[in-house]
Amino acid sequence: MRIKKLFIVAVASLALCSCEKKNTKALTDKEVGSVIGTSKMKKKSLGTVDLTYNYDNVKELVENNQYVFVAKVDKYVETKYNKENPETVYNLDILENLKGDLSVSENIDVVKTGGLLKNSDAFVLWDDDVLPAVGETYIFVCNDDNGTVKCASPKSNALAGNDYKNSKIYSEYVEVCK
Repeated sequence: MRIKKLFIVAVASLALCSCEKKNTKALTDKEVGSVIGTSKMKKKSLGTVDLTYNYDNVKELVENNQYVFVAKVDKYVETKYNKENPETVYNLDILENLKGDLSVSENIDVVKTGGLLKNSDAFVLWDDDVLPAVGETYIFVCNDDNGTVKCASPKSNALAGNDYKNSKIYSEYVEVCK
């Protein structure tokens, strides 16, 4: 019941936010690909999510998702809208699977909950979450959603850096995924 209430509040907030008058023009897809999720844009919160597990705990996050992998963000593809809620699609170059077996021989598209609000210069995300930046390497924690790899929970991607194998976050995920 609490999840349903939070979802209703989030949807209502998004509806109000998207009706807000803006003084600036909407960003194009190309512009979004270079600035989405950065300090150059205004952030609006989807709020918190009441999951059956603690997404702040790496072990619980891994246990409750099908895929854990290291990938470099090749490009921003588009922002789709599930009702009014944005979902950002990225093309990723998977470098290593830590859990699950996604193809490392070709890039895949991954959907991340959150993104650019319609007709706006603001983006929306869960509290304590970030949108991946093109060119950066992250550890992604995702599920299969009817054939689509989807990162829907907060903290579903963690910056690992280009030298990811020497990062603390990579070591932590490797240990948990053993």
